Amino acid sequence: MISSYQGVSFPIAEMHTHITVARNMLYHVASLINAGMRASTEIAALKLFSSEMCQEVCRQSLMLHGGRGYHKSFAVERLLRDSLALTIAEGTSQICKVIISNAIYNALPDKG
Repeated sequence: MISSYQGVSFPIAEMHTHITVARNMLYHVASLINAGMRASTEIAALKLFSSEMCQEVCRQSLMLHGGRGYHKSFAVERLLRDSLALTIAEGTSQICKVIISNAIYNALPDKG
């Protein structure tokens, strides 16, 4: 069975782990919002992590499919293309980093 090879099973385990972390981060942000708390930094961190992670998971998936993954008839090729837009739409990764770093900087006791 192909899944018995570490070259296949390890990337799948890593992809699953990253998706689980993003899902749990989403639940955390949702709980903050439900509690009426401000969550701008957490939202930016979620957007940054999730969009970058999605792109990496799609890239890894394409690599596991080999040359066939590049073919337009495979969903993997479209998903990778679509994942690139996630780092741009509704706040680029760079903007998310600015929001996060500003929040960290503003939380420091001595900003000098």
